[in-house]
Amino acid sequence: MPLQDRKQRQFVNREREILAAALELCSTPDWETVTVSEIARRAEVGKGTLYKHFASKDELLFRLMMDFYRGLLDILRTERPAEYAPISLPERLSGGPSTGLQLPESPVEGASGRQSTSPPTSPPTSPPGSPPASPLEQLRTAVERALRYHADHREYRYVVAYCDRIDFKERADQRWQQDFLELDHAFMAWASPILESGMEQGLIEPRPVDHLMLGISAAFKGAIAMIWSSEDWCPLGDKETVIVAVRDFVIAALVGRYAEPKRFSSTCEQGQETGQR
Repeated sequence: MPLQDRKQRQFVNREREILAAALELCSTPDWETVTVSEIARRAEVGKGTLYKHFASKDELLFRLMMDFYRGLLDILRTERPAEYAPISLPERLSGGPSTGLQLPESPVEGASGRQSTSPPTSPPTSPPGSPPASPLEQLRTAVERALRYHADHREYRYVVAYCDRIDFKERADQRWQQDFLELDHAFMAWASPILESGMEQGLIEPRPVDHLMLGISAAFKGAIAMIWSSEDWCPLGDKETVIVAVRDFVIAALVGRYAEPKRFSSTCEQGQETGQR
């Protein structure tokens, strides 16, 4: 192996160890008190070495958040049985047991200059010899997979919630904002063909894809807040109840009739007139 390749591999492995250490330390309620020095000690590297990889704790957390969502994108793009085993990012970062979702052999650099997965723009295909899944079945499976992915990776809840805060986004490096946008576009590129196919087949009420994605995202974020808050703080049910209820709600919303504001207003007025008679 050429010396340059060996050094590059060592650099990448060291970066994974730093990320794994940061995730371990920032997966507890007191994550905000964790310092860069503590992360360096847990990763068994010098503080100066850590800064060669990441300029700040914020950049470290941002990278963890991006890797988390890239893992989710991998789950959505991969055709798997219903009883799949979600990946564990610490294992991915540390080169642990194989989960079928390895880092790409030919990575590309995102806007931040970090290596990232180059996402395809087509939805997953059905296994050879089996009939293709309908768009609604693909979406139903995807929603459930995504919710279970979050439920099985609660160690990310503080990191993801922090990176989603307005104050974090306002001070984020411009390159990070570009990475945010690229990841959003990757999810849109995966979902749009499925939604459009569902509308073409008459399975989904015709609406702008952006509107559908907004609705799905809003329902999804609310569900994740419930799942990650644990049963103690979610009086509506355990995580399994939330997953099934939100999965079915999203599909019902896609299939159901779209109530345009004008039509909805007219219906309300008719109801009021009926009540006055």
